[in-house]
Formats: sequence, structure tokens, C-alpha cells
Amino acid sequence: MHQPTEDITYCLDEPTREPSLWERALGLVEQDPAGRRNEELFVEVRDGDGVVGRKEIGELSAAERRSLDPALKESVAERLLDRHLAEQNRVDLVEKRRAYTKKVRDLTPDDLPALIEADRWRVEVERERAEFVRDARADLERLPIVAAEEDARPPAERVAGHLARQ
Repeated sequence: MHQPTEDITYCLDEPTREPSLWERALGLVEQDPAGRRNEELFVEVRDGDGVVGRKEIGELSAAERRSLDPALKESVAERLLDRHLAEQNRVDLVEKRRAYTKKVRDLTPDDLPALIEADRWRVEVERERAEFVRDARADLERLPIVAAEEDARPPAERVAGHLARQ
């Protein structure tokens, strides 16, 4: 008497194939543009009345982008370009100190060194950006705070005072 010890279902149509190393690597590479497309970055902008508010960089008008501090304006422009390229499913490559982009589906194994170099550049830029933010915050903490009488009020009172004057 034959009794199976396991309940196994067999598929005799097509054998399932494990993805190749290159296919798995491309799967990881495809995650990069998806992350860059969905990344949100907010900046503080002043409206026509001088009230400061937060806006996502994709929602900024041309006039608001022009009004940004020059360094911030450049950073916002770079992030918007990066987001646009990610929406086209393009990745950064660097070869012989020359940066360029390529669609993920057009990548070949020969592009791997340039892809790795671009990732090294991106890590370095992010490290420098984090260092800049850390230094700027430290500098701001060392600044003496001198506030006018009106500015010393809580924000709710300042807004109420601003609205009362209009």
C-alpha cells in the first residue's frame, strides 16, 4: 500500500526559472528611480504677505523658485531634474569622470562599473550635504538671538497682529 507523505502539486507545463544574476541586479537598479520619483522635499517660502509656509518642491511656482536663496535654488533645480529623469526610468552613470543617464531597460553588464561609480558620487554628495546641514545648524546655534519686541511674541500672536493690521 502506497501512502504519500507530502501533499505536493507538480506543474508539468513550463519549468520555473530562477532569474539570472543580471536580472536580479536590474531589479535592484529599478528600485532607485522608483524611490527618487516618490521622494518629497519641502522648502519654506514666503507668500506675497510675507507669511512663511512649507511647500513641496514640485508645487513651487517659477516665481517662488526664483525667490529662493541661490544655493537652495540650485539644489531644488537639481532635485527637480533628478525627479524628472527618474520618471523616465533613467539612472545615473559615471565613466571617466563624465556623468550621463541611461534608461534602465537599456543597461548592459558593461554599464555596471559606471553605475557603481555614479552610486559612489551620490553617496559622497549626500555625505557633503549632511555635513553642510550639520555645520549650518551648529553655526545657527552659536548666533546670539536678538529679537524685536513684536518678534518675541508667540507665533499665534504675531499672526493675529499681522491680520489685525490689514
